Amino acid sequence: MAATWADRGSRSDYGQRWGEGAARCFSLESDAFDDDETVRLTPIPECFICPMSQTPMEDPVMTVDGCVYERSYIEQWIRHRQQHKLRVTSPATNQELPSHRLVSLTALQKAIEAYLAHRPELRGSLTASRSFEEAAQMLQSELLEKQAAHVGAEDELSLLRDSNEALIGALSEAERMSAVSRRELEVAISKVRAFESALEAEEVAGAALKSRVEALERERSELAARLQDAEAGSVSCGHVGLPRAFCLALVLLFFAAVVLLFRGGRGVADVPAASASWPSGVIDDARIRVIASSTVVGGEPLDLGRREERSDADRRSEERKGAEEERIRRKIEEEKLRGTLTADDEPVTRQVAILRMGSEDEKTEAALVLGILATASVENQVAIVRAGAVSPLVQLLQGARPEARGQAAVALRALAANNTYNKVAVVRAGAIPALIRLLKEDAVEVQEVVAAALQTLAETNNQVEIAQAGAIVPLVALLKDERPGVREEAAGALVILALNADNQVAIAQVGAVPMLVDLLRDDAPRVREQAAAALRNLAAENADNQAAIARAGAFAPLAELLTDDLPGVREEALAALRNLAAAGPWEAAAV
Repeated sequence: MAATWADRGSRSDYGQRWGEGAARCFSLESDAFDDDETVRLTPIPECFICPMSQTPMEDPVMTVDGCVYERSYIEQWIRHRQQHKLRVTSPATNQELPSHRLVSLTALQKAIEAYLAHRPELRGSLTASRSFEEAAQMLQSELLEKQAAHVGAEDELSLLRDSNEALIGALSEAERMSAVSRRELEVAISKVRAFESALEAEEVAGAALKSRVEALERERSELAARLQDAEAGSVSCGHVGLPRAFCLALVLLFFAAVVLLFRGGRGVADVPAASASWPSGVIDDARIRVIASSTVVGGEPLDLGRREERSDADRRSEERKGAEEERIRRKIEEEKLRGTLTADDEPVTRQVAILRMGSEDEKTEAALVLGILATASVENQVAIVRAGAVSPLVQLLQGARPEARGQAAVALRALAANNTYNKVAVVRAGAIPALIRLLKEDAVEVQEVVAAALQTLAETNNQVEIAQAGAIVPLVALLKDERPGVREEAAGALVILALNADNQVAIAQVGAVPMLVDLLRDDAPRVREQAAAALRNLAAENADNQAAIARAGAFAPLAELLTDDLPGVREEALAALRNLAAAGPWEAAAV
């Protein structure tokens, strides 16, 4: 330690002596060609001058590259470069400094001090230059501070402007949403009022129908009395040579079936209003003739009882359906045991992932599980669609195996059942064209579930899109299939498509009316019900279709269905007859 301080003391003394010696040096400079001889002092040594300030240094320091600077200048240089995220370089060489360490040069500082002490004439100029320099630095610092403050103020002003614009946008959006809510409220109020009016009208129509049924009962009593007094011989009854007693018996049977239908479990408000379809007063002879002629084939009365015989194809189809239902029931029990019959995120996400990345067999199994989950609750339907299952299910409609395509159609139908938002999602994913391609080309088992899926999708204003995509022709062709399930689903899809006026015309033009009339005598009750419903919608406010249905001989099987064991079949038959009578189709049927 003593040696170190001794070394520093010796270096300090050496620097002081060096400065004093430099200050005493004079140089005489003369020019041989100049008469004047000047005596000039030796200029300040360059090693005393800071390369940055160009003035003698007061506190010289050395950087790692060996260059010497005034401490305040080199520190300000390093600080400035660091603040602006720049490389710290040497001001003299412009090379990057590997270290920011500064080494004090005590000997050089003492030499400069001793030199300036013996050169008093330099102190005034140095002091003045330093004063100007310090003043310039102060002004520059103030300017930089004001510029920084100005930039900060501009940033704050910009933030305030952006916040103001965001608030104005939010206020505009709130006003728009408020206007939308007001409009929706007004629409809801108008719908409620319309519903109340419709309910009142339905009550009035129900009362009118009740009075009409009572009048029909009275007419039945009168006709029964007339039947007892009828002539035993054969007389002309309209355009068909039949005993008048037989004609009256058929009329009596028809009105008795109507009364039985009304009393067989339906309230007055549940029966469709028929005041516009049945004119007031006693039924005239012309209508009696039409009803009588429509219920006779070959001069003999029809057998109005139900047919119990079934074909082998129907029995095989029912056996396959039973096996499939048993497989699904077992699958449901397995899912219940595993606790995955609810739309928790993990099982739904797992099945959707399998739909996206699994093999075709795994995708088919995943579609089955998702279909089971979708039938369990509306919440499951929403969760499955939110998890992104619709697109991979639509892609699975193009699978290589019929089982995969059929199971995808079943799952899509389950997701869309009684859920308007899911129907929209399925349609937007492109399901309708894919389903119609399967309807035209695939196996019969797949066509059955595809027809059912189209029936479900058509229930929410998609009738026109489905028809324009080419569904009507293959659906009508399936009405001739030997399997009752296929016939039922095809007729059911046509029921919904016929709700549109343009579709009514298109369905009739491809020859669906005669086939639907034939299905009214089908062995399967559900097929008969769907066929009657399709004819009901085709005849609604369409005179051409009403005439075509009458010419196809629909009155006889429809009258027969009024005594069917199933209430749904009876209801659809009565509704079809009511639509046929709405615009005077009796005369067209007689022709």
